[in-house]
Amino acid sequence: MPTTEQLRSRLIDKLKELFQLDQPDLDFGFYRIMHAKAEQVSRFLEEELLTIIEQAFGKIDDSQKAKHQAEYEKAIEQAKEFGAPVPEETVPVKKAKAALDAINNSKSAEGEIYDHLYRFFERYYHEGDFISRRYYARETSGKAAPFAIPYNGEEVKLHWANADQYYIKTAEYFNNFTVDLRQAKELQAKEGGLQFGDETTPLRMHFHIVEATEGEHGNIKETDKRFFIIHKEKPVELNETGELVINFEFRPDPEKGSKQEGSWREHRNVEAVNAALKVLDDLAGAEAYKSALKTKAPTEKDKNRPLLARYINQYTARNTFDYFIHKDLSGFLRRELDFYIKNEVMRLDDIESAEAPAVETYLTKLKVLRGIAHKLIDFLAQLEEFQKKLWLKKKFVVETNYCITLDRVPEELYPEIAANEAQHDEWVKLFAIDEIVADTTGNPGYTKPLTVEFLKTNDKLLLDTRFFDDSFKAKLLASIDNFDEQCDGLLIHSENFQALNLLQERYRGQVKCSYIDPPYNTDAGPIVYKNGYRSSSWTSLIYDRLISGKALLSVDGILCATIDDYEHKHLAMIVEAAFGEVSGTVAIRAKPSGRPIPLGFAVSHEYALFAKKSPTVSIRRLARSDEQLARYREEDSRGPFFWEMLRKAGSGSLQEDRPTMCFPLYLKQNGHIYVPRMEYDKRTEKYVNIAPPIEGEVPIWPLRDDGDMGRWYKGLDTVKEMEEELKAEIQENGQYFVYYRRRPNEGVQPTTFWSEAIYSATEHGTGLLKKMFSEHEPFSYPKSIYAVIDCLKVSGGIDAESIVLDYFAGSATTSHAVIELNRTLGGKRKFILVEIGHYFDIVTKPRTQKAIYSANWKDGKPANRSSGVSQCFKYLRLES
Repeated sequence: MPTTEQLRSRLIDKLKELFQLDQPDLDFGFYRIMHAKAEQVSRFLEEELLTIIEQAFGKIDDSQKAKHQAEYEKAIEQAKEFGAPVPEETVPVKKAKAALDAINNSKSAEGEIYDHLYRFFERYYHEGDFISRRYYARETSGKAAPFAIPYNGEEVKLHWANADQYYIKTAEYFNNFTVDLRQAKELQAKEGGLQFGDETTPLRMHFHIVEATEGEHGNIKETDKRFFIIHKEKPVELNETGELVINFEFRPDPEKGSKQEGSWREHRNVEAVNAALKVLDDLAGAEAYKSALKTKAPTEKDKNRPLLARYINQYTARNTFDYFIHKDLSGFLRRELDFYIKNEVMRLDDIESAEAPAVETYLTKLKVLRGIAHKLIDFLAQLEEFQKKLWLKKKFVVETNYCITLDRVPEELYPEIAANEAQHDEWVKLFAIDEIVADTTGNPGYTKPLTVEFLKTNDKLLLDTRFFDDSFKAKLLASIDNFDEQCDGLLIHSENFQALNLLQERYRGQVKCSYIDPPYNTDAGPIVYKNGYRSSSWTSLIYDRLISGKALLSVDGILCATIDDYEHKHLAMIVEAAFGEVSGTVAIRAKPSGRPIPLGFAVSHEYALFAKKSPTVSIRRLARSDEQLARYREEDSRGPFFWEMLRKAGSGSLQEDRPTMCFPLYLKQNGHIYVPRMEYDKRTEKYVNIAPPIEGEVPIWPLRDDGDMGRWYKGLDTVKEMEEELKAEIQENGQYFVYYRRRPNEGVQPTTFWSEAIYSATEHGTGLLKKMFSEHEPFSYPKSIYAVIDCLKVSGGIDAESIVLDYFAGSATTSHAVIELNRTLGGKRKFILVEIGHYFDIVTKPRTQKAIYSANWKDGKPANRSSGVSQCFKYLRLES
């Protein structure tokens, strides 16, 4: 049985872990602040907290011990006055003695409180985040579940493990990871501390990503998992100040094979440790580092783990796992504490059978436990609130540039553009301008250096202002009024939650259509999440971004989110939570051959979920296909049409409750069916038959004959307007049929299953991207551009002045779709794309540039240079 001191020490160690005091001397973000405040936090834990605890128990001892001592002595005196032979055996004296003993035994209660505090905080903390960790054993023990969720009587309650936390989806920042080895507690615990070198000089070790390797990301597919791999040529070195540097690459690993990702990452970490220690053995001047890093830092699995392994594991985790920030840590922990006390500490049976003094002591213990826990919660919440403020603070724009077609650039700037080698090199890389030859149309052909005449002839080349100095940018911006307003698009390289916050002031309520294709989280490309909370973390990631994105939608704006089966049910629930309802779900046959799942089906489709900001907004109709348009073989002054039998266009149901509808699709009289053409008689305000054999007038409503009810289709005013669009013809059997001119501009309601070949992601997604980027496949699983175009059409993106938003931009299919709509339909549709991944510079932005320059591509080169469109887009980078 652990002693009170041991329980207290265990609690303090856990609290130091919660307060991040066991972390190395990291040189980024929150850790800088925490280490600056480490002394204050340590003083709170080791001095102030202990004082608070001792005072709490001291109050029990001092105030109540004196009270119960007096009551015990008084009971003895009363027993003697009543002549009790053995006063200690009387009932009043025994009760008073029991109360006094309970106070004297409060030291054991102190240890119990330490144990409860440890168990409470331990279950809500994992690797830097406060998460309700799974406790399966509790579920089978017969006790109530160990966690509670907030519930206010809703009919249906959507909740997930990380529902009240911000999910921080990071990119690889590749900050130098720095640690002062003299601060390592394992070394400090050694007798006499570190016995080498100057004890006042830091012993710093840096982990570094080799820049040259990181720059090769252009050849990397996004779904290829990247690993930290020790740099082969120079794994370890001493820098100019004599500090140790361990070099890593971060890249896909061709040696991985079929091994599980987690085990392979661990394998690579062990390999890095062994390689680094081997080099250290022969590295002159690194004796102190070798001694320190070989010191044991054991775990339960590996008793001989060296200290270096601990730091390498921390470093790889920093850039591998994302993390959380609690939205209301104080409220969450206080709510959970009350539930924990009721569920795990209070014993109603014990209270019912106990004597009053024991109950009083018991309740006092609960009061002390709650009071100490609240002080700890308040201190933790202060730090979490600070992190939350840092996260919610609007990020600075660290780079602003523009891509603009030359037809919008003043010609006086052309000489400077033609002489810019960096711009020339990008045009060769993106647009293969070195293959343009002189022709009879006046194109002078490619030369180096470029000529002004060449630029004038090829005016759909996109100038990128990042290749020019500030004076050039100033002249360009000054040459165009309201330059930002003239831009047709905006790309933002940033974490999307931060970008959405940045966009609020400028674009709130202006986005007509938001199309997103979030990471699918499938078994084919699973995302690594903390603590195994795969769907919960994914749900947190999407939900907050849906809420921020919704604020940018106009009143008639519509969201379209594509997803596959794995997270479809969760996405549908959170879209419903954010928007009130899912307005429709379309199944799109994206991969005709299917993606096989072990022991399951071959998945050949995905879903598009639509949600309206306002429930009264209509889903737009889709234009008819070429096959459908071929039916419109006749033409009049209003354009093509065909004669459609009016009866076919009816609702097909009896409409007895619609008396204001007055055009009959059929009339049943004397056992015969007639479909008359009728004329409105202003005098009688009735329709009269102008195509006998029906004689006399036909009543407007209700139309009845022999108890049968006619079917009604058009209202009175509508029929007046469309009279010229109607005709009646008599058939061979003597029946009359009414026809109307069906015109193609009416469109068709989109169905809930899109199966046409144009939606194939293999041909019109991956295939299209390969045509645009022939040297490699820069992005896996891009959408069919036609699927995205149709999603935009039914969501309002078809409108000529609409703004389309995509905050999971990926391979930039959305900007490509908007550009294609402008190219084919005209108009000034604008796009806003947000992407955090490293492929922003190798796919997202270049694809947008290529889509503007030419409509057709083959082998990475433009197949139709004359199909470019006049465009300008702005691109930003936000601070990380």
